[in-house]
Amino acid sequence: MPTAFCPENQKQNNTMAAEKNGLSMCLVHGSFHGAWCWELLRPELEKLGYDTEAMDLPIDDPSADYGMYADIVAEYISDAPNTVVIGHSRMGNVLPMVASRKAVRQIIYFCAGFDQSNDVTLRHHFWETVPPKYDIRFLNGIIADDESQMSKYDPDIALEVLYHDCPPEIALAAAAHLRPMFRPTVQPKVNYWPEVAAGFIRAGDDRVIRPEYSEYISRSEKIARHLGGRAIMLDGGHSLHLSKPAELAKAIDSITIKGAVPRTSP
Repeated sequence: MPTAFCPENQKQNNTMAAEKNGLSMCLVHGSFHGAWCWELLRPELEKLGYDTEAMDLPIDDPSADYGMYADIVAEYISDAPNTVVIGHSRMGNVLPMVASRKAVRQIIYFCAGFDQSNDVTLRHHFWETVPPKYDIRFLNGIIADDESQMSKYDPDIALEVLYHDCPPEIALAAAAHLRPMFRPTVQPKVNYWPEVAAGFIRAGDDRVIRPEYSEYISRSEKIARHLGGRAIMLDGGHSLHLSKPAELAKAIDSITIKGAVPRTSP
């Protein structure tokens, strides 16, 4: 287990790759997590020639919303034309907002849902038939405080839902680092389909985002056009960056655009 799982030893930028390919991966953590969750994936990406960067989003700040998260990620990116932004889980909502703020190279949805609330066409012509997004096992682990609107995640349920396919020592360390979260709302009037290349990685045994949901949306005509064929499924659970970091890094590399970048908008 990397010592970087401890916040005081956390490394925010890592440039260990022996031979750089000129591209950078900006890693955006999901609900209840922090930059620490990428510590196993980052060296695997760096072996493939990528620089990596990650940040802690203020998920426990009641004043923060997805727009603020997008501002933080966009400000963090120094070389947008050569940066691929990867959003895990709920932070898939942030990706199009980041792309609307900076002309990044590509966005990749990693075990993430597609929020439809700001796209009238999708909401009325596609989403009425979409399968349920969240697995009930995941929802059962959320401990919500209605008065403060803050939520925590049950660490015991996390072991069975978030980290069930991780080595035990990694699962226990990850569960111990889960953070409380204030649930923000999606900012209105977002251009949810910016002209940016996208990709999608889903997990076959995801116990958070239901595999039926992920398969359905990846095959839908409108979203498939947005993805441009850059979609892949891996065996494993919701936290592939902790359970199978080397395999995930290769999957990310396989759908990362190396040459000229198409500008797409469904």
